[in-house]
Amino acid sequence: MAKFLAVITYTAEGLKGLIDKGGTARVEASRELVASIGGSQESFYFALGADDAYIVCDLPDSVAAAATAMTAAASGMVVNRVHTSALAISPERALSLAEDLAGSSAALEVEALRRHANLMRLIETEAHQMERFASARPTVAQTQVQALPTDVTDLSALRRVGVLLADKD
Repeated sequence: MAKFLAVITYTAEGLKGLIDKGGTARVEASRELVASIGGSQESFYFALGADDAYIVCDLPDSVAAAATAMTAAASGMVVNRVHTSALAISPERALSLAEDLAGSSAALEVEALRRHANLMRLIETEAHQMERFASARPTVAQTQVQALPTDVTDLSALRRVGVLLADKD
């Protein structure tokens, strides 16, 4: 088993459920979800600020972690983020370009290319996890919304997410 940290941001519906049913019900719902995928929940901490909760759990692998996160997101109670890039440069090409520029006066460009390579690898991993989740749970609807530059902490940001989701129909 591998240990995972889930950073939770509730939607407006999730916060309403938290208020209506209390924190204990949310902790128990999380425990049941983690157990259903073959894992165990070590701890659940509510937070103040941009994030609403932190969950530490043991799961069989990263595919199980992705499935758990996507199931939570599909409930409409939790917001998960997906990363995208407008640049169509592969991680390998970005690292090759960075290597070519290394040692020149283009230190900023080298770092940007290295960060882009890391982002592209993250995007590839997320796409693979979503494909695995879709094949394991074909009845659960999926959509991708680009990660916002800031956390969703107010009504206007939540409306922006709604617009992004509506554009996916």
